[in-house]
Amino acid sequence: MGDPLSHDPADIYITRDKFDQGDLHGRFVCAVFVDQPAFVEITVHPADGGRFSEEPMATVPPTPLPSGMIEIVTHCGLGFVRIEHEGQLWRFDVDDQPNPPEGWGRNTTVVELVASPTGPIVIGPDGSEWPLIPAELDPSPGVCV
Repeated sequence: MGDPLSHDPADIYITRDKFDQGDLHGRFVCAVFVDQPAFVEITVHPADGGRFSEEPMATVPPTPLPSGMIEIVTHCGLGFVRIEHEGQLWRFDVDDQPNPPEGWGRNTTVVELVASPTGPIVIGPDGSEWPLIPAELDPSPGVCV
């Protein structure tokens, strides 16, 4: 659709009935973005006169993170996080603490990943150190709210 977020996964809701509010009329579209759940976009369905762009929008490449830094998704807690490092999959060992520590944020967090003889260690934005343990791919569908 030409929207910078149009390629991000989102839950999309469209009203069945049309509305009329002066220049705005048609069906509402609400997008709740998976990677940014605090960001919700509401617009009018393109078929009802909402914005639609055939022309691709110019994109700005993201600024790369410094070496050794990675971004992890924390909105489901550290129990869901999987990190690929040196060809192996790792996870947090968080049987007693499923959520990110205070100060880490709730959506995404940039952390430092350092090597150790027993496996990688994540250093959080608060300076806490979290050894990672080997993980397996989970083929079952997973959902978090």
